[in-house]
Formats: sequence, structure tokens, C-alpha cells
Amino acid sequence: MDADENPILAELETIRAEIQELKNLQLAAIPVDSDLPSSIHTLEVFVSRIGGERKPFALRIEGPLSIRVNISAVRAAILLVILLDLEDRCDGGKGVIDPLQAIADAYASLHPATDSANELKESLRVAIYRFANFVEKTKFFEAENFKLLFDSQSFRLNPSLQNIKLSRFLSVRIQTSDAKITKVLDDTLLTSPLARLRKEKGLYLPGGADGIDKLVLDIFDHKFPASQVSLYHRPSFQSFPIELLEKIGVSDRKLRRARVLLEGYDTGRCSFTEILSRQSIWELIHYNEEKGWKRYPKQVTIDDVLQHLKYFETLLERYERYSLVLTDAFIPFHLATYQIDSGPRPEYFTLFLRRFSDSTPYDETSFAVEGLGVYKGVTQKLVSLLHSHPSTMTDRDRVASEVRKIAEHLKTEGTIRW
Repeated sequence: MDADENPILAELETIRAEIQELKNLQLAAIPVDSDLPSSIHTLEVFVSRIGGERKPFALRIEGPLSIRVNISAVRAAILLVILLDLEDRCDGGKGVIDPLQAIADAYASLHPATDSANELKESLRVAIYRFANFVEKTKFFEAENFKLLFDSQSFRLNPSLQNIKLSRFLSVRIQTSDAKITKVLDDTLLTSPLARLRKEKGLYLPGGADGIDKLVLDIFDHKFPASQVSLYHRPSFQSFPIELLEKIGVSDRKLRRARVLLEGYDTGRCSFTEILSRQSIWELIHYNEEKGWKRYPKQVTIDDVLQHLKYFETLLERYERYSLVLTDAFIPFHLATYQIDSGPRPEYFTLFLRRFSDSTPYDETSFAVEGLGVYKGVTQKLVSLLHSHPSTMTDRDRVASEVRKIAEHLKTEGTIRW
């Protein structure tokens, strides 16, 4: 029986013809084979120091591009950062979060300058503009059947072909034997906890300046909007006065983070919601003659504690982007969530924190997780629950009043023994 005699077969033949027509249209829309990558290209990049004043660095690229050129320190900084960014994105990462700042840091390492930070960035913008013109004029990243385009707005290299998945098109390997260049590679991306977290999705972080301190600083120290919500057993260093942090002797990264947050509150770029048990705030005035302060190291004085309590009031009165929430509800975990609006889709991170020991209350370790799922679960199941608890104080005036009550107790009745 043929299609003319069977309506079902006729309908199937019609559908098959339509499908074939759609396939033909798709094939016509695909570029010819010569425009498509037949395999993954590998760029081998070698950077070395050769001496000299004007062009003390040598760049060699092998693979689909063949480049050998001597370059200045500023051009070395630009090339290292944009190639590192490309390398990370080819490996499935998100690249360098703030390329201009990374170029400034790289240049400072390769060629220590006396310019102020603002003057340096302006000089680098001019250098990047000139570099973009140089790349276009000389066809620097072009070869037969291979081309990379440099975008001077995003400071990124991209393949000329559209809709190409980088990891299936290109691999980049950067090598050097120079110690200062190695430091630039490490500091820019390869040993950045934030870059590793983006790539690996989960990361254990030790306490200290090169572990959790570096990660949290990287989360805030850039140009993009960033926010944090924390549940912890004591106030964050972010809500300590700078003078007290310096007296305690915290790491430079903790100091930097506190300053970045203050600047961020002023500009509206950063926000921080600190959720604490009401007891933990009262514990700021707990003192024992043998053990010392419960929440401070021994060098802290009563005047320092009063200054800290006053600083909470200042933060609440001056900055809408800072919030302190107090509760009598049980807080089952110590953690912090972060959101960075670094692109069309925000990035989400969650840190699960653990005190190293009771004898070192400010030394914590962490397991960090990247992704919306964990962030959303923590926000909906835990943060929302604490906010809705009958004992929770979210009103700024009520919270400030509670802090003043603690300060008044310290002034009139002294410390509380623990």
C-alpha cells in the first residue's frame, strides 16, 4: 500500500519532507568547513626577562600563532593578564574578574612605579588604548585560518568565530622561568582562591592571610556590586574600627577588606548584613582576670571595647548598606553567603566556617561552595527562618539601643565575669 492509498503514510511522508527541508536550511546556515575549527588549537606562551630599559621582556607564542617580540613592562603586564584570562576561560573558568586592576597589579610587580593608584590606572588606560591600536594595525593575533580579537572595553581576547565554545576551540599554556613573572601569574589567577573556587566549585580554605582572608578580600576588592550575609559566633572584623584592628594586629588583607567595605558602603557598591546572637554582642564585655576577654585578645582595653560598641552605632546610623540583626534564636551553623554582580548573571558563593580552636577565636577555616543552589537553600531555609523568629531584632533603632545598653553596663557596672 502506497502513500496515496493510506492517509497516515501520506502524512508521514509530508512530515519527513518538512524535516528534510529544515535540515537543508540548517546546513545552508552553517559556515563552510574552512571557517570551523577542526581540532583544538594550543597556544604555547613563553615570557622571559632579557634586560634593557625600554623592552626588558621577551614574548614567544607558538602554535597557530607564531610570535617573537621584545616588549616593555607595561605591554608585558597587559599581555600576561589578557592571556591568563583567556587561559582560564578556555579551562572553563570565568577569567580575571577585574582585568584593569590585574594589569595595574602586574605592572607594579614588573616595574615598581611612583605614580598614585589613580594616576597609574589612567596611564594604563592610555597604554591599553595604544595596545588595541597596535594589535589592529599589525594584525598581532592573526594567522592563516586563525584569529583572535582584542576588545579594549572588556580587556579580553576572543576568537573571531561566533558562537564557539572556547574549551573546544583553544587551549593556552603560559610558562616562564622569571620569579617576578611567576608572581604575577600566581597573584593574578593561578593561586587566587576565588579563581580556583570558580573553576572547582568547592574549595577548602585554611585560616590565615593566604587562605580565607584572601578569598573574602577578593570577593569584595573589585569594581562590581557585592553583598554578604553572615551568621557567626562573634562580630566580623568588617565591623571593627580600623584603629582596633591595627591594635589587635590582624592581617593586611583583613585591614584592606575593612577599608574596602567602608568605601563600598559610601558608594553603594557593597552591602553587609551581619546576623548575630544577642548573647554574642553581650559577650564583648565578658572578662575574666585569669583568661582575659572572651572576644578580644589581651591587649584590648575597656576604652577599646567602648569604641567598638560606639562604632556599631556609627555604622547603623551612617550606612544604609550595613545592617546588624540580633536574635535569641539558635544559630546552627557559622556561615556567610556572597553575591557578586560581575556580569549578566550574578555569581553566588557560600562559606561554611569553623573555629580552629577556642584558644584562637579569630582563626577560622572554611569550606567554600560556588553556585546558586546552596546559596538559595541557605537563604530560604536558614536566613529567612532567623529573620522571622519572634526574638529577632531587625529594626536599626532597636539594635542600636541594645548596643547602647551594653556600653552603659560596661561604663556603670564594669565587665561581666565569664
